[in-house]
Amino acid sequence: MPASIKLKKKLYNYCISERKKRKMLGYKYGNVCVGVEHPSYNIRVCSHSFINPTNYVYYEDIKTKLTAIGEIGKYKKGNCILGYCAEPHAANRLIARLIINRPNNARIDSKNLVFSNALRIRTQQEVNYCSICKQTFNQL
Repeated sequence: MPASIKLKKKLYNYCISERKKRKMLGYKYGNVCVGVEHPSYNIRVCSHSFINPTNYVYYEDIKTKLTAIGEIGKYKKGNCILGYCAEPHAANRLIARLIINRPNNARIDSKNLVFSNALRIRTQQEVNYCSICKQTFNQL
């Protein structure tokens, strides 16, 4: 299922705002951003890649998938380090928002998430998903 136009617009605006923050404040983290949405709910979230994923708190579903591959922040496959990518952070933020908005429906399966294309923040060019993200999220 492809990402909605609303998610693509939100991602583009998110990239622009992150680029402005980097210029003004000199942020050095994350080069790629991605958007994610759940088709059953009207919630869309964007996030960027992180430099220090070892201190990041993941929800159970995402953490289980990542730790099944290797140790977060240490396992490396090609140029990618497990937990650095924008995809697990965006999925985690979406799950957090769904749990807050629907506490009775707290169990959200990451198989139902729809991801946008990954974009480079500086240029808004499309970036291919890494092999770790494809392994973590089968729908990519």
